[in-house]
Amino acid sequence: MKKEIGKKEIKVLTLENIACWYKLRWDSNRCGVVFSIHKSAVAWVEDRLRRSRLVTMIEQECGLNDLFNSFNPNLQEGKSCGFGGAIEPIDPRGDFFEFVVPYPQVRKQTGRVCVECSGTGENQLYDGGCFHCRKTGREYVYDWHEGYRVSASVALLFNTLQFPDEETLSGDYQLAEVSFLVEKTRFGIGADVSPTLCTFLNVPRPDIHDSMRESSCKDMNEAHLRIFGRELHKNECRASLREDGHLGFVCPGDACGFYTTDSRDGYSRCLGCKMSDHNVDQPGQLLTLLAGFASFLGSVDRFLSGTYSINPKK
Repeated sequence: MKKEIGKKEIKVLTLENIACWYKLRWDSNRCGVVFSIHKSAVAWVEDRLRRSRLVTMIEQECGLNDLFNSFNPNLQEGKSCGFGGAIEPIDPRGDFFEFVVPYPQVRKQTGRVCVECSGTGENQLYDGGCFHCRKTGREYVYDWHEGYRVSASVALLFNTLQFPDEETLSGDYQLAEVSFLVEKTRFGIGADVSPTLCTFLNVPRPDIHDSMRESSCKDMNEAHLRIFGRELHKNECRASLREDGHLGFVCPGDACGFYTTDSRDGYSRCLGCKMSDHNVDQPGQLLTLLAGFASFLGSVDRFLSGTYSINPKK
């Protein structure tokens, strides 16, 4: 099924499968999300980035309008692009150019002693240690500017990738189309999920699904550790896949998560579904949830290509 925009008919991913124009996966070695953009799509993606009116809006909204953080739209130059070089090119893979977005370090040590505990790392009121420095005795600050720089770059790239100008010749189907909202005080993540991915979610594969969920949890923990420098307790980051096909991701916050929202009745009609977030309050949560979803999509892509193997139980 198609939707008309002006005089152009646009295919809708939740209504039919479309040849893949980009993929996502998590790269633990680089601690970042990898965008794989089909070689036939890179030119129109770059052209849209050059003409995007959102660049100026985001620069002003998020304070990214200085020289250091200037926006580079040139995906094909072989150099870093995005705000302040947030998007880095890596070696191509098959029919796809690849770009990695290394995650930022938001919580940083200043080199000074913690003013709350005077450098002792202890708390006089209870035995859990100083909450502010987490028993290190050192002072930390939150550099949210780094979080905005990276998340805003990702948001612009996702926005540009929506509604492709033409279908690629890829033999794979697009699994999901992600959207990001990054403003000074508002954040969000959503996705259109393809019929191919919905079918995968709805077919019972307990061992496969459990392995993919565990990988997503591990990768969300890696992302959170990189951003905030804190090891998480078990189940602070979670990925869930119920028997009825509902997919969800949760990270630390006030019930912060990212879930499928549509009725499962769509499966019987070979349709896709949508995903939306709940209580995303800052860039770190946004990037952590994306890490989990990108990890899951990467696992599904490997499964569909016949290269996925279940992680051994510890």
